[in-house]
Parts: sequence; structure tokens; C-alpha cells
Amino acid sequence: MVRKLRRVLTIFLCVFCFGVMRVEAAPIDLTRESSLTCQYQYDNILLRNTGISIYSVATVDEDGNYTLKDELKNSGVSLEIDNASLWQEASEELYHYIEKNGISYLNKLMTDQEGKVTFSDLTPGLYLIVTDGKELGDYIYSSSPSLVSIPLLDDMSNEYIYDVSVNIKTEVSEKPDDVTPPNTMDYYFIDALFFLIFLIVSIVLISYILKMKEKGKEK
Repeated sequence: MVRKLRRVLTIFLCVFCFGVMRVEAAPIDLTRESSLTCQYQYDNILLRNTGISIYSVATVDEDGNYTLKDELKNSGVSLEIDNASLWQEASEELYHYIEKNGISYLNKLMTDQEGKVTFSDLTPGLYLIVTDGKELGDYIYSSSPSLVSIPLLDDMSNEYIYDVSVNIKTEVSEKPDDVTPPNTMDYYFIDALFFLIFLIVSIVLISYILKMKEKGKEK
């Protein structure tokens, strides 16, 4: 009886352990139509009517390996990264290269009344998200460029998510005081005005001196 219970318990443990083992995710479906929804806000402040651009920067294979697009291969950026801070560094380097070389975005949309945009009809790959700054009152809201992978792997289900949603990390800074730079034309005008006054005073003074001399001769 004891031996039988041990055997049953052993079988149960084996089934249980193997049942909870992590199953390798299926290959990425490279033909799957995908989308990306971006939420742009700071705390409870929704950043409405603000432009968000998306750039396609790399393709992905079935195993999740990235390859930079041809127009970005000379950027010097490596995508073999396993550190969050290095991903951010790669984002900024890619955007700097894109700006420098005039590479066009894939699409640009304005956020709706909820501070959201949704980019549809995307294919699996790596995308760069770039936001416009937003001035509200005395503050400026902005965000650094960021890379987003489509699809994302769900750690719980171990399945890929092809309709991805992200919250854009937003920073806020105080708007600088409006200081009107001096107009150089104002300086020219002031100099000309002083010269004109000096000239008039000089003429009047010379005229007065000449008149006084003439009166002296008459006497």
C-alpha cells in the first residue's frame, strides 16, 4: 500500500512539474497584421492634439532577432542589447541619425481627446516612437525617443501580443521666461538720434558764436 502511494505521488509530481515548465513560444508570425497604441500623458494631464511619429527601424525574424533597415545600417547602432539604459541610448542615436540624414517617418498622427494614437496596418518589427513637445500653461511636456518591439512576448501566457499598447514616458519642465532680445535697430536709432541732437546743438552754437562776432565788429 505504501509503495503504491509512493508510486502515485511520484507520477503526480512528475506530471505537475512538467506541466508547469515553461513552454517555448511559437515562432513569430511575420505576416500578422499588427498595431501600436500610444498613450501620451503626464500624471492625469492628457496631452491632446500632439504629434507622434513612428519610424520603422528594423525587421525581425521568427526567432525575434532584429536586422536594421538598409537606410540605417551605417548608423553604427547595435541591436544586440540586454540592458534598458542601452536601449534608450540606441533610441537616441537612431533618432539623431534619422534627423541628420533626413529619413522620413512611416506615419505621424495627432493624439485624440484621450491623449492616444493608434498606428494600424503594421508588420512585426522594431519601431522608433518620437513625440512632439506640448506647451500647457507655464510648462512644457516632452518625451525622449523610444524603441518598441512588435510583437511583445507575454510572460504569463508565453504568447506573442501583436496589438501592442505603450505608455510614453513623459517629462515636464518649466517654460523659460519670455525675454525679448534687444533689437539692434533700436541701438542704431538711438545713436542716430543722439548724433542728430549733437548736430543741431552744434549748428545753433556755431550760429550764435558767429552772430556774436558780427555784433562785436559792428561796435
